[in-house]
Amino acid sequence: LESIYYPHLDVASGVNCVGALSRDITVEERAMQLLQASETEQRALLEAFPGFIAAVDTGHRYTYANSRLAAALGRPAHDIVGRHAREVLGEPVYSIVAAEVERARRGETVRSERSYPATADRPQIDLEVSHVAGPLAADGTQRFYAFGVDITSRNQALAALTAARDEAERANRTK
Repeated sequence: LESIYYPHLDVASGVNCVGALSRDITVEERAMQLLQASETEQRALLEAFPGFIAAVDTGHRYTYANSRLAAALGRPAHDIVGRHAREVLGEPVYSIVAAEVERARRGETVRSERSYPATADRPQIDLEVSHVAGPLAADGTQRFYAFGVDITSRNQALAALTAARDEAERANRTK
């Protein structure tokens, strides 16, 4: 129960009293618990997802970055959320990403490849990134999502196959 108490003074009789209004909030409390559980589950799923995820608002400010993406960008997620994408990515990358987000806003699913150079903490990472627009919220706001998949192994295998093909062609020419 939630109760609100109102003091009341009857000026004519000089009687002081308290009025109370109570309501049952059991259903409301249960709904809040379910919402919190759902949000916790969603965060756990996004963190467990074996890819790189980011969300930006219409002003290109990050509203979400999972830990894998944060590691690729070389900063903790809490240092990314709330910042403008230009500040996080730098101008050259931001101009490319901003154009991709604009295309996503127009309804396209945009795919591109990005490389994140090796650091002291990790090797180079090659990603295939898809940009999509989220649904338009009731208040008119919209978010844009980037989902990245690590394609480093694929690119390394492709480079090895290309090198082997080139070597085979050189060998055939020398015969």
